[in-house]
Amino acid sequence: MKKIFPFFSIIIPTFNRVRFLDLAIRSIIRQNFTSYEIIISDNASTDGTKDLVLRYQKQGYPISYHRFKHKVAPQRNVLKGFYLAKGKYIFMLGDDDAILKIDTLKKIYQQANRYHPGFMKISVIFYYENLETINDIYKGLLLPSGNKHIPLKYPALPLEMSDKFLEFISGSIYKNDRKLLSYLNHDDVLYFSLPLIYELSFRYGAVFLGNQYIIGRYFETGHFFYNFIEPKFSLDTLLNNAKNYLKDSESYQIFDQKQRRSALLHVVNWRLILSPKLLAVYINKIYIKDKWRYSNAVYYIQALILRLVPKFILLPLKRIYIFWNKKSIKNAIITKDLSYVLKSFINNIQ
Repeated sequence: MKKIFPFFSIIIPTFNRVRFLDLAIRSIIRQNFTSYEIIISDNASTDGTKDLVLRYQKQGYPISYHRFKHKVAPQRNVLKGFYLAKGKYIFMLGDDDAILKIDTLKKIYQQANRYHPGFMKISVIFYYENLETINDIYKGLLLPSGNKHIPLKYPALPLEMSDKFLEFISGSIYKNDRKLLSYLNHDDVLYFSLPLIYELSFRYGAVFLGNQYIIGRYFETGHFFYNFIEPKFSLDTLLNNAKNYLKDSESYQIFDQKQRRSALLHVVNWRLILSPKLLAVYINKIYIKDKWRYSNAVYYIQALILRLVPKFILLPLKRIYIFWNKKSIKNAIITKDLSYVLKSFINNIQ
């Protein structure tokens, strides 16, 4: 008898976030599309995660559970789900994130059947730890509204995808091509799947769905910053992989400069949570391999100055940024008719 596999394998890597994991699971089982399996990869949690999963399994939901006996590197916990997945597409969902609309899986399924892409991505809206009203929405990684298709073998693929928030795992959907799992990167926490994203998109094309959303918990902390620079500097991972898909030197120069300048501009944000000494290491790593360092000189000078600016000076500027950013997100929610959907979602989780 022929085995019937689900269309989606929804992978949720987790560690000690049982309260938020419950929300993530509920956002899946309320979908109006049922051809999925949920794979929980547990990095040795000690907070009742196993009991939560067992409760859902007893209710008949298609959830498989893997738990490491001892805590492992974050990317190893994430990647475990890729190797366990049986679905046609792999859908990544963070353990403190959720799928906002109830028809998201159905919409992705429709686009997948239309274009058969290697990679798909949806938008993200962030809230602080407690989501009680729309006023708690903080910021967003919003793709342009509607759907955008990038054809296979696109000649400037990294340039086209550089603003698509590939570093944020939730809402990333991968064609489950087992032959290409060797492209997964075990050394880089931020860009563990970037080589796979590029290769899948080059071979099969990509689709971006701007009107579907992950709702994610936002927290300002610097603990993950170390993962950007050790054991492998994530900017190097990005640029090295882009080089394989940008065949002419001019395109690569544009991409290289754009990414290094963007990284240097982020110093103003990092300064609020990191020491000048650590930021100096970060700036130096950007500088070491920069072939265009002279044309980027203004950005380096600005970054070096900003790393020493007292935090009390930057905080008012940060508050202004937050105010305008929240305003733009609220406008996006209203203009895209998400207000009712979001209010309904909030009511369902309380």
